[in-house]
Amino acid sequence: MRRIYTRTGDKGMTGIHGGERIPKDDIRIEANGCIDELNAVIGIIRSLLPQEHEWQSLLFTIQKNIMVVMSHVATPSALRDGNPNILPDNLCSFCEEAMDKLMEQMEDNGYFILPGGTPVSAQLQFARTVARRAERRLWTLHKHDPLPEIILRFINRLSDLFFVMARYEMQQQNWTEEKWQSFAYKRKNERVMKKKLHPIMLAGTGSDVGKSVIAAALCRIFKQDGYQPAPFKAQNMALNSYATPEGLEIGRAQAVQAEAAGVPCHTDMNPLLLKPSSDHTSQVVLNGRPIGNRNAFEYFRKEGREELRQEVNAAFDRLAARYNPIVMEGAGSISEINLRDTDLVNMPMACYADADVILVADIDRGGVFASVYGSVMLQTTEDKKRIKGIIINKFRGDIRLFEPGVKMMEDLCGIPVLGVIPYYRNIHIEEEDSVVLDYKRMQAVEGKINIAVVLLRHLSNFTDFNRLERDERVHLYYTNNTEDLAKADIILLPGSKSTLDDLYELRRNGVAQAVLRAHREGVTVMGICGGYQLMGLEIHDPEGVEGEIRQLPGLGLLPVITTMQGEKVTRQVNFHFLENAETCQGYEIHMGETRPVPGVSVVPLNKLEDGGEDGCFVNQKCMGSYIHGILDNQAFIDYLLEPYAEKLECHMVLDYRTYKEEQYDKLAEHVRSHLNLPLLYQIMSGND
Repeated sequence: MRRIYTRTGDKGMTGIHGGERIPKDDIRIEANGCIDELNAVIGIIRSLLPQEHEWQSLLFTIQKNIMVVMSHVATPSALRDGNPNILPDNLCSFCEEAMDKLMEQMEDNGYFILPGGTPVSAQLQFARTVARRAERRLWTLHKHDPLPEIILRFINRLSDLFFVMARYEMQQQNWTEEKWQSFAYKRKNERVMKKKLHPIMLAGTGSDVGKSVIAAALCRIFKQDGYQPAPFKAQNMALNSYATPEGLEIGRAQAVQAEAAGVPCHTDMNPLLLKPSSDHTSQVVLNGRPIGNRNAFEYFRKEGREELRQEVNAAFDRLAARYNPIVMEGAGSISEINLRDTDLVNMPMACYADADVILVADIDRGGVFASVYGSVMLQTTEDKKRIKGIIINKFRGDIRLFEPGVKMMEDLCGIPVLGVIPYYRNIHIEEEDSVVLDYKRMQAVEGKINIAVVLLRHLSNFTDFNRLERDERVHLYYTNNTEDLAKADIILLPGSKSTLDDLYELRRNGVAQAVLRAHREGVTVMGICGGYQLMGLEIHDPEGVEGEIRQLPGLGLLPVITTMQGEKVTRQVNFHFLENAETCQGYEIHMGETRPVPGVSVVPLNKLEDGGEDGCFVNQKCMGSYIHGILDNQAFIDYLLEPYAEKLECHMVLDYRTYKEEQYDKLAEHVRSHLNLPLLYQIMSGND
């Protein structure tokens, strides 16, 4: 008799397709184990059903398909073409058709249902949760070794199908569902989905009152409630920008808000972007492409403003035709009445869009009554009518103490206060304005890998480091103090809007010398975008693209030379770094071209999927890249931290994509719980 036990797995290893043996706790084995468990639960469900039950055939087919899926999950992608088991093309449609058939016979539901009920229903709910766990494990595996997308979609649909089947079983058995509470953020029916809401504009009593974050929260709330929202800011001023899928440039805040809304970012969400290059001059980016540099006086003159106004209005119209509702954001204060005639982003934009305006005020900075009242009273009669609500943001302490203040403000302004949003510290949303750097940690600490980001005068895209900042293994801080740089394990040179000007300043204040000294002592030095340019031998600007400085020697850490050019590169990229097999994602936004020193062979840091190359690699402690977001990829972070492995014990690795989604949901919950959402919906649904 053949023995079933082999003892080959007694040491914690097991075989996969192709003959390779891997640890039993490998994510591939864990993912397949979850799917196997799901199949077993389906077997239990079938055992509880009569043999002639209509679901027997359905569940039998699912079980067979699951076995095919397991064979593909067990097979590394490099060997998957040799798998004889063919994945059916209709895996998802098969589940969707089954769900649609059942839903036609069911009562609608607007509540969370407590799992349980009949034995069959309870097991179906159990199958749903196992399918969800399997889906999570598959996505983790997918990041390390890509899976066929149909597998990911199929397991997702299975969880939905089992939920519908569980409810159908309860209704067929006349068993009352135990409801928990209503869910406003689930899609209720097509009528709600199709209901058109007014655009909403979050206008501020000043800068940095929290408009961008509240806009992100509302984007996520509207998405949760079954709508298809999109963000819009006619004109943005920021050094933090992002490349759209089309390879165009928008403000980072609108990219974050689009992410919260669950939609791809697009230049229509931010048609006009100003990127300051000095105290008086900005690069003007229109519909994702730079159109030149303007000083403030030139830009705010009336000449040419109407052409820009037509462009931003057209962008809004295109966006409003595709999404519902549009979550608009103003800029700075709406009470800068001296700029109203040339204003493209605040009340004139709200008037064009026929938007309901919600005034956002920051109570933390003081003077909230004056700032709200003054902002309202300084508007024209027509604009006052457009302001439909007030949000008090960043409240600290016991909110009950401000309840009399709410009544006073409503009586004073004649406008309802929609909510008082408490200050939060445990929710992390990517910020756009560099003012947040003032609150970031500035010194090294003991017990973690210390990563210093050089604090440049024209630092851009500091969101490149948000992922690192959330890593439990890391302490990240911003500094231009030479003593603090000396305490770092890793020094990161960030992007810059004025690379040559920043290079001049680094040499003047001694930071350049401190970086070189740290490098000689074994500290890792890495540059991103402008930081990559800084690390080369020379930077040339013959056409004066950045300013008056035409040439400077770089730090000399990389054998490359950069020449500034007028044409900006903006694109999203997929890439592999060095010999790593994992596909990574990022984006490029730069105006320079960096080439190897003539006669010197250079090892590129990254190989792009389109066949191109990026960056320069000297060794694991000296490298540079043009790719923003390179540090959002776990594989690259692990490589960067690898030389400091002795400090990495007992720390969890963060799944950043999942983390960001969790933060959007936490933000939405925070704002939802302190906002009079029914009144907001009433405002946005009201008659003109």
